[in-house]
Amino acid sequence: MAADKNAFVWDDPFLIEHQLSEDERMVRDGAAAFAADKLAP
Repeated sequence: MAADKNAFVWDDPFLIEHQLSEDERMVRDGAAAFAADKLAP
């Protein structure tokens, strides 16, 4: 069964992942790691 290219993507509904540069992905990943390590209970 072929994937529908117009199917809704629940993990990234606005397809922002495809719009980020490599530097922006590094900042996002660093912020997520900081939040998980330092801020999460």
